[in-house]
Amino acid sequence: MIGIPPQNAHSHPDHLASRSRIIDQLQPRLAARSVDIGLVVPFVVALVGYSVYGIGGAAYGTAFAIFGLAVLERLDQENRTRTD
Repeated sequence: MIGIPPQNAHSHPDHLASRSRIIDQLQPRLAARSVDIGLVVPFVVALVGYSVYGIGGAAYGTAFAIFGLAVLERLDQENRTRTD
């Protein structure tokens, strides 16, 4: 038999309701700690990195750009909490 046997599928309604409650509790916590960056920055960095250094430059440049933006966003959030 290929796949998950029906007795192990965890499709019981109580199990699904429990998962839904966990997701409802976890989502706001994750959203509060998430950083929203636009599509433009990774796209432009990937294009420039690819044109200068090839596929490795695109991958590393995008990773470093996202990390840098995340650090700047976090510093901005901490700065705002200090001034409030």
